[in-house]
Amino acid sequence: MRPGPETAEARIIVLAVLTVVDNAARTGVTGERTDLADRLDEMGTALLPA
Repeated sequence: MRPGPETAEARIIVLAVLTVVDNAARTGVTGERTDLADRLDEMGTALLPA
């Protein structure tokens, strides 16, 4: 078993990433960025443990 976050911590991290993605998609100006998908991918990858 790999070391990583406990279950509760992992849930919080996943919910935080999903909230960032959801908020970015719903925010008018942010949603118009042509690089939005790439930036969200980078943020999600940085936040989620491997």
